[in-house]
Amino acid sequence: MNVEKANEIVEWLKKVSVQPLSEKVETVPVKVTLGKHVFYGARFTTVEKYAPRERAVLEGEAKAGEEWLSHKFYLLGNAPLNMRKLFGRANVAFTWNHDLPIDTRVNHSNGEWYVSCYSDKKKPDHGDFFMLGEWLSHSYGFYKDHKIDTLETFTYLRVPMNVEYL
Repeated sequence: MNVEKANEIVEWLKKVSVQPLSEKVETVPVKVTLGKHVFYGARFTTVEKYAPRERAVLEGEAKAGEEWLSHKFYLLGNAPLNMRKLFGRANVAFTWNHDLPIDTRVNHSNGEWYVSCYSDKKKPDHGDFFMLGEWLSHSYGFYKDHKIDTLETFTYLRVPMNVEYL
């Protein structure tokens, strides 16, 4: 897998994304290194809307229907099925800080990313993939400043993540 495949993923996401892609933050091909393991794909940002019963609306400053940006990575490979093999543990958070826009009235980034979904069914046509989502800490209330494992009975392994824009 290489730059060409990463570019194909960018174009594919632009065609099939269910959530609208942000016009403010470009969808770009990337090479992501998780620890010492390399994956190619795309960094993309979707436009989400706050729901009326969401904590951000009920307890925070957001209004129902206001938009916010959700940053994600779509990467080729089957890392989630091999977490124990790759990193020695199943509960892994990847650490990468960025300067992408965030609605700081509601959330802030603590640089933690997690596997938000994956497929090993060879669909779509490009094969196994997984997505990384950003763990966002609330800027208010009970969940303020929580890390991904704050309420867990175990601690996640933190693995460095490096992002190279292609």
